[in-house]
Amino acid sequence: MYFAEALAVLARRWYVVVVCAIAIVAGLVVAVKEVPTQYQASGQVLLLLPPTATGKGTPSNPYLNLQPGLTTMATITAAQLNSKPEQRSFVEAGFTSDYAIGVSPDTGPLLLITVKDIDPVEAAATRDEVIARVTRELFVLQEGLDVPDTQRVYPRTTSAPPAEVVPGAKIRAMAVIGGGGLVATIILAFLLDRLLRRRPGGDDEEEQQGPDQSDPDEGRQLKLATPVAPKEEGEGTPGRTKRTRNAAR
Repeated sequence: MYFAEALAVLARRWYVVVVCAIAIVAGLVVAVKEVPTQYQASGQVLLLLPPTATGKGTPSNPYLNLQPGLTTMATITAAQLNSKPEQRSFVEAGFTSDYAIGVSPDTGPLLLITVKDIDPVEAAATRDEVIARVTRELFVLQEGLDVPDTQRVYPRTTSAPPAEVVPGAKIRAMAVIGGGGLVATIILAFLLDRLLRRRPGGDDEEEQQGPDQSDPDEGRQLKLATPVAPKEEGEGTPGRTKRTRNAAR
């Protein structure tokens, strides 16, 4: 029932639907042309110990010797590079892309680097700068502690692909414009319909008044068309009834 009434309102105010539909289409075209394409450059850096960490006579595979301390160093490095002063230094150096560094919770001392920008070249350049600063930060953390070379942590870049398009930026903009435009169309149509039907001479008043009583011909036709109930026998004026009873006596 409500759905049918809604369709009736939209049909009555079809011009509102047409204008809003044109505006929505125009907004979608602008979104496709103006919303910039986002690019993402990612990278992975794993912190490792040298093979001689288990002894020069018994070297080991660094990937099998992931000590808990390596995860601690990865966390400290990520926190330092995510700090506000470090972010300002990136901007001052000309790297304006948004970046984030985190530690993978399931793979130990693995730093995950994500950089986003509308320019794929800038995104990749910022990602490479972050990787370079990871190496510098590890050197700073271990400098002055007399760490032996067999225990010195070093970074190994395991992944640094070219920047890729991030899907969804234009789609999200189009979804917002389309959905918002549809809701606005329905609201405007219902508001306008209510205002027009409530004003003097509107649709509601015409429906409630019925035929125009100011037309004498139409009123005469209604009067003539009204049936008159026939009187039953014995009905009449009170005086005539009384005289009829006296004559009977």
